[in-house]
Amino acid sequence: MSFEIPGGGIFPDVAFHAGVVYCGVQQSQQVVLYKVIAGQLGLVRAWPCSALAFVRLLDDAGTLWIAFRDEMDRAAICTLSVPTPTAFGLAFGNHCVALTPGWFAYQDDLTRRVLATELVPLGQSWHVLRDEVRPSGIARLNNRIVVFNDENRNAMAGGVNPQVSNR
Repeated sequence: MSFEIPGGGIFPDVAFHAGVVYCGVQQSQQVVLYKVIAGQLGLVRAWPCSALAFVRLLDDAGTLWIAFRDEMDRAAICTLSVPTPTAFGLAFGNHCVALTPGWFAYQDDLTRRVLATELVPLGQSWHVLRDEVRPSGIARLNNRIVVFNDENRNAMAGGVNPQVSNR
């Protein structure tokens, strides 16, 4: 499958949810969510964001989660069914948010740690996953193990920054 993002964009992410491919991308000062049907994109929703939002998508237990850096530079997360973002602390670095089944994490600018909370109930308890952050950010979470972009770049021979399924 291939598709073209109208107007371009930076740092896209995709997820398969309810039989449909969704694409989240930053366009100017907005995170834009599209759904892909027969190679064509249909606009679903847009949210204001910072200059470097680094959107992440995840289908988990039938819910599409969208995480990004909001217009106040905070780590934010919402769902397709409840599209008003919940914002947490100031986010540090590139790729500042990450999702894995059951969990949301971000690089906290204040504590300079990677903090994580369960998706349900969102934000009720926080866990420190790493006692450090990196300017390049989080490549992925393997369950609750943080893999930074710096550690991920050469994870596959001949590849740069490979993407890995959480399933």
